[in-house]
Amino acid sequence: MDRRSSDDDPRTAAPGSEDDTLTRDDDRDDDRPVGWWLTRVERLLDQRFAEALDEHGVTRRQWQVLEGLERGVEPGDEESSAASGSTASSDGPADDDQSLVDDLGELVESGWVTVETDGLGASRHSLTERGAVAHAKLRDVVLGIGADAFAGVSPDDRETALRVLRRAVGNLGG
Repeated sequence: MDRRSSDDDPRTAAPGSEDDTLTRDDDRDDDRPVGWWLTRVERLLDQRFAEALDEHGVTRRQWQVLEGLERGVEPGDEESSAASGSTASSDGPADDDQSLVDDLGELVESGWVTVETDGLGASRHSLTERGAVAHAKLRDVVLGIGADAFAGVSPDDRETALRVLRRAVGNLGG
């Protein structure tokens, strides 16, 4: 009996660096399960975002903070975390909170974010003019990555894909 691991089966193997050579016209991958494709897209998007943001000297968390501030959401608010997709690190919320404090500190030092405090110790963050310009440039970069990812996909097909994924999330209790 052949007891190959799932990693030996190209239809079920986890996406990895060996797949970086795949081309758009490579038909051998059409029978891979949806989970493989979802993971692959996520990893490629994460990689593109990390590279693009790194070129501009910001982390993904800092981008998320800038995006939240542009919408008027204070960093660390539940709405901010949910909107950005941020989750606590595997080490727990305390590490996540410290990371946020560090990222905010760097954005303040860069002159992109200001902090105003009331007399009671509560603080409010906002984008500076310089931060708003940087955010606008970064938003163009991020939107460009999304456009690249969905090049050649019709709006109807994209909406269908989103509807299917929303349904799958609901079916799984999420």
